[in-house]
Amino acid sequence: RALTPPRSAVRLWAMASSWDQVNPDNRVDVLPQPFRAINKVVEEVLEAVGQHIDEVVARRRRDEYEHELPAVTPSATIPVPGGIICASVEPRGMTHVVLGTGSGEVWLVSTRS
Repeated sequence: RALTPPRSAVRLWAMASSWDQVNPDNRVDVLPQPFRAINKVVEEVLEAVGQHIDEVVARRRRDEYEHELPAVTPSATIPVPGGIICASVEPRGMTHVVLGTGSGEVWLVSTRS
């Protein structure tokens, strides 16, 4: 006598085989001709951009890319009581710097002079 699987197992197998047919990840949409040509060009451009990004990342990892920043001496010094706790710069122009000190003072410093 041959063994037969239970009906629930047969039903699950049938659902699994039909799922392969309706699974959206398995479906490839065929675009009409003008869109296929555009899609091909876009994919080629994205592939070239991806290769360029890989080249830039590889170049940054090389030793030749690393270099020392030049040392710059300050043009002026301002004694601040209590030390600087926080600082802020204007987003446009950067003409003023706001400094918060450890003694609770706030200083507005012009970078033009």
